[in-house]
Order: sequence, then C-alpha cells, then structure tokens
Amino acid sequence: MVTERLQAWRRHQKRPNDLPHKVLYYRDGVDAGQYSSIRSVEIAAIRDAYVALQPGVKQRIVPQITAIVVTKRHHTRLYPKTAQTKQSCASGTIVESSITHPVYFDFFLQSHYPVAGTAKPTHYFVLENDMRFNARDIQDLTNSLCSTYVRATLPVSYAPPCYYADRLCERARIYMKEFYDGGVEMPSWDKITEEEQDADKRKEAWESGMQDRIEGIEGQWKARYYDNDGNTEGPWHSGFNDVMFWM
Repeated sequence: MVTERLQAWRRHQKRPNDLPHKVLYYRDGVDAGQYSSIRSVEIAAIRDAYVALQPGVKQRIVPQITAIVVTKRHHTRLYPKTAQTKQSCASGTIVESSITHPVYFDFFLQSHYPVAGTAKPTHYFVLENDMRFNARDIQDLTNSLCSTYVRATLPVSYAPPCYYADRLCERARIYMKEFYDGGVEMPSWDKITEEEQDADKRKEAWESGMQDRIEGIEGQWKARYYDNDGNTEGPWHSGFNDVMFWM
C-alpha cells in the first residue's frame, strides 16, 4: 500500500525520481498490546517501500517517520473546574500529565465541541518520532488537523487521516461484500481438526486455507472489474484511482 501511495505521490508531484522525506503516520484501531507489532511490521514496511522504490541508488532517501497511535475506545473523561454541571471542556483541551504515562510520549486531546456532558477525549501515543517533534508542536499540529476534515465545518474528535481511513474501509466493505458472501468459503476448522492431530500442522493448514481464500477473492475482484475500461482497481473510471472521491 505504501509503495502505491508513493508512486501516486510521484505522479501528482511530477517528480518521478523523488520521494517525500518525512512521513506523519496516524494509526487507528490498535490497543497497547499491538504497539510493538506496529513498530516492527508497519513502520518497517514503510521503510521497506522506500528501499524498493530506489533500486541501485547509492544515496537513498531514508524517511523521517513520526507514527502516532490514535485511541478512541477508552474510559477516560475530562471535566472542567466549574459549578456549571452541563459544561464541557473547551475545544482544544490537552492533558499531558497526571493521567498519562509517566515515561512514554502520549497525551489526551479533546479537539471537538461536544454536546454537554458527552465529552470524550482522544488518546494519542507517539510510537516513533524521527521528526523530533516536541510535545507542544505535535499537539498543536494534531489539534489543527482536526479542523481540516472535509465533511465538517467544526473540529472533529480525532485526527482526520484516521477518519478518512474509516470511510475508505466502509466503502471497501461495500464493494467487497458480494465476494465475501459469495462462492469463496472460509476454511473449515472442524474438518482440519478431524484430519490433522498435530497442532502445528493444523495451524499451517488453516493459514494455507485462509491464503487460498484471499487469493480467490482477489481473483474474483480482478475478473469482475477487468472489463471496466481495463481498470482492475475498482468499479470506477481509472481517472479516479488516485482521487479520494469516496469522501
């Protein structure tokens, strides 16, 4: 995915041999137990994409990556010191001490204007900070980003890159529904356990079955949309491949 986005960046910027030197990566939908996996797999994959797009280059561009995990599902609430019971904290309220981690780089930000009594801040955890942001800079940037969401005229409750990813996933789920509900079936765990007693071999059989299912769905996708002006990216004109039309 990163390779495709970098190639699209080159096309739009008309800089076929260049790459962006800095990447700000907001990651949604993970819990604390997956932080190490994000660093070892996803952030490493971003760097690998840069290497893949610079074959034979002696002085490669090595990206400065700042990766931030965005968490909405938690039980922390912020309340203002006021006698007015129905008043919420102001938009842009940031908490970076007392209730945050004593060692790591994290903060809570309430960027939106909530309905009275429903304020829920978003937790931001900085996993990687190659750009050397200080706390105030990354907090201000994140808060400002929340005012750039294309569907709203007021600040939203969490960073728009994550909002856009949510919207894209909803659209992709709609496009892919017919294939997941169709002829490509899930591997049968009951059948695997009946045929194989060894736990490692059962795991291998399951993973192999899941890979076959993925390849089958991808094959149906390409066959379904290949006649669409030769565009296998989806059921739209190829001119929209690099456009966020789904917003």
